[in-house]
Amino acid sequence: MTDSSAKTTLVPDTIASRLPLDSHEARAAGRHNSLHLLLAALGVVMLGTALLDWLIHPVTLWAGLP
Repeated sequence: MTDSSAKTTLVPDTIASRLPLDSHEARAAGRHNSLHLLLAALGVVMLGTALLDWLIHPVTLWAGLP
């Protein structure tokens, strides 16, 4: 029989191994995430504005407004 206490489990890809290594990398990752959030928010605003214009335009045409 084998000794179960001698067995080791290797986990090569853990969450800890994917974290930034130093504060410079952490700041760079934070800026990268902030940029993505800013671009996503801008996209939501642009799509919302386009949808609102698409919904309101027929009403303004019916009312005789430009």
